[in-house]
Amino acid sequence: MPHSVIANWMEENGIEAEDILLVSGAEVTAIVVDLVEHNQPQIPHAA
Repeated sequence: MPHSVIANWMEENGIEAEDILLVSGAEVTAIVVDLVEHNQPQIPHAA
């Protein structure tokens, strides 16, 4: 997936890059899974 798509999704969901750097990989996974399951963001398919 292009980095720009990920960056836009992070911005739309209020996730700061600095926040990601300060947590473990497991915590990041849990945050993303929670967002996807509950908010079902519209992530465009990579071309």
